[in-house]
Amino acid sequence: MRTPNRPSRANNRSLELRNAAAHLFAHRGYDQTTVREIAAACSMTAGAVYVHFGSKHALLIAVYGEAVTRVTKRLAVSIATLDCPWQRLESAVRAHLEAVLQPNDYARVMTRVLPEDVGEARTELIALRDRYEALFRALITELPLVPQTDCGLVRLLLLGAINWTPFWYGHGGATPPDIAHLTVTLLRNGLAQPSARSL
Repeated sequence: MRTPNRPSRANNRSLELRNAAAHLFAHRGYDQTTVREIAAACSMTAGAVYVHFGSKHALLIAVYGEAVTRVTKRLAVSIATLDCPWQRLESAVRAHLEAVLQPNDYARVMTRVLPEDVGEARTELIALRDRYEALFRALITELPLVPQTDCGLVRLLLLGAINWTPFWYGHGGATPPDIAHLTVTLLRNGLAQPSARSL
């Protein structure tokens, strides 16, 4: 009789497959990775993969969804005790940067696999991405910005900038807190109402 609350072998194998897929998608790309390679990384046959995931794009959705869940939790914790809208945004940017700049396969998939480039999983990935970006949408909406500011465009510019960071970031220089502070300071100096520009 199986011990209650003990993970089943099937669940363990699903997790193993998901971790292997995350690693391969992150380092080789989704299109360049085959189900056979994912299976081999787990000492399984390609056919056995389909017992746990119906397709390669189902695996991608599972990996991407896990990445969104992890970063969302990290961001939520980072802003939980803050009241100032600018501090909340800076803390959220820092949490995002810390997630995507650490050697983490899941976070790398989230920033490097574009939903628009994965036809069979496009709808699901866009929904997951939108769920996460909604957090930044809310944070930006709270800011005391100059009238007629396009908050949607601000969100896209901000996320585009911080998601590009892994492509140029070098350890030993500016830290995620440094980058977050500069990013939000530039945003604040350019778009905040005059009375809201000083900390």
